[in-house]
Amino acid sequence: MLRLLGLEGEIIPMFMMMMLEAHVAPEKWEALRDTFEVLGTRNLPSQIHEIYLVQSATDSTLWRIVSVWHSREDWEEMRRYGPFPGERIFRSAGAEPIISTWDVVLHGVGGRP
Repeated sequence: MLRLLGLEGEIIPMFMMMMLEAHVAPEKWEALRDTFEVLGTRNLPSQIHEIYLVQSATDSTLWRIVSVWHSREDWEEMRRYGPFPGERIFRSAGAEPIISTWDVVLHGVGGRP
């Protein structure tokens, strides 16, 4: 694992994560996936490190779009331009997402032998 520390020992976030979450009606799932494929995977802005569309394993109507940003500054810069693509993706499926943001303070990568 990698941890970045500032001059006074404070943890410096490695990345910033945004989660958009909404309940989507089953008849809208295909539209959600199709719109994500277009807006969420093609021509991503350079500020985004990676992005996922995930569905809850315990509540199939609950979906999230998880995006990992290179920095909070990158996220704030994109926010100035209006709604995020993820917001438009959910709205195209008739759902209004809730946004939360997170600082990534530790990161690990696994592998298979």
